[in-house]
Amino acid sequence: MEQTAPTNLVPILIGGLLFLAAIIALSIWASRVRRQRTGSRQEALFALGFVPLEPPPAELRDRVAALQPHRSQGQVTLRSVYGRPIEGGQVYLFESIDAESDDVSFLTDGTLAIASKALRSPTFTALPRLEARGSLGLLMEGMLERAYAILADRGGLIRVPFPDDPEFEERFVVLAAEPGAAEAFLTAERRTALLTLPKDLVVAAHLDTVTLSAYARPGGTVNSEPDVDQIGTRLELLQKLFQGLVTE
Repeated sequence: MEQTAPTNLVPILIGGLLFLAAIIALSIWASRVRRQRTGSRQEALFALGFVPLEPPPAELRDRVAALQPHRSQGQVTLRSVYGRPIEGGQVYLFESIDAESDDVSFLTDGTLAIASKALRSPTFTALPRLEARGSLGLLMEGMLERAYAILADRGGLIRVPFPDDPEFEERFVVLAAEPGAAEAFLTAERRTALLTLPKDLVVAAHLDTVTLSAYARPGGTVNSEPDVDQIGTRLELLQKLFQGLVTE
């Protein structure tokens, strides 16, 4: 005798097939949206003068490794790298990916860098202080202290105080490989240039390179990837900061 599927299983089978079809359609739509966004983003970056650099220049990876002395070169991976020339140098836009996800990096999505021989800076990182209050503020402060310890232990960076400039001291924590050199370099004029930045941006400098990036929370979380308008705004900020750092 021929057996047939129970009648009550038919709606379940039809529902399962419809659900599977919906998942496939959603996946195709999401893939198309991602391609459109990637294309639109790249076109917008072209409008800002950026062109993709593939593979990433070896000298850029060397510069990024030098900006993060607590890491070895093998731990630095760059992706989504773009570049554009400027007078006497180069501007880069890139993402810096770390091999150790449980560690701390202050160079993350949407990092902008200017490399130019006009800049001669000691190695330093200027971190914006958090404004969170209460238990959250204490938690984040403790996480930052861990970040400072990592940078100090692995990279030899030391916190540089500026007791005669309370406004700057309230806004930034400065870590440097040679505190005396960083203190001498960060004159009142250069500290003023740093104070013009928004409060969630990190500055790192080493010899001929200075970077501007979104504030990466210790523990690996980071602000969302900046859109092209944000990149354009940060590029203007970085160019002004660069001029402030090279002008004396």
